[in-house]
Amino acid sequence: GPPTPPSPPSPNPPSPPSPPPPAPPAPLPPPPPPSPAPPKPTGHREPWECPPETVAVNASGVASCTWVNGKHGVRIINTAHRYCDYFEKGYFGYTFDKTAGTPEQFPCPVSAGLGSNSPNNNTGSWFCTVTTDSSRGTFPKDAKANCSGNGPIKFFGYYWPMQ
Repeated sequence: GPPTPPSPPSPNPPSPPSPPPPAPPAPLPPPPPPSPAPPKPTGHREPWECPPETVAVNASGVASCTWVNGKHGVRIINTAHRYCDYFEKGYFGYTFDKTAGTPEQFPCPVSAGLGSNSPNNNTGSWFCTVTTDSSRGTFPKDAKANCSGNGPIKFFGYYWPMQ
């Protein structure tokens, strides 16, 4: 007779379930965020109001706003020099040589902006400049920059006669 067809292969017994893959390690918590820089002032400052990190004085018919090294978070490097020639144009501040320190070591006051006169960090100067924009308001009528004294500074500011 005809050949008998081969019998179908017997089904393989089901293999035991493979063990589940090991769970991935729990993710590490994200590092804490760096402490935030002090917030830049917001809102508008009236001309007679001093920026928040200055020392305000009102005495003997003259008022002043002064950034003082060591007060209200102001840190001025001991080799800084004031520049005040442009106060009447709405800005003034101080400068220091890039070889003397960095803005990370000696950050500009909150109401000042950081500038530079060279494209690299090894030559030239850093400038911390207070402007009517950065300080959120104009300077008072008849105000003058307090730029007395030569050499390294411990403060800078402006003053005006009281009306």
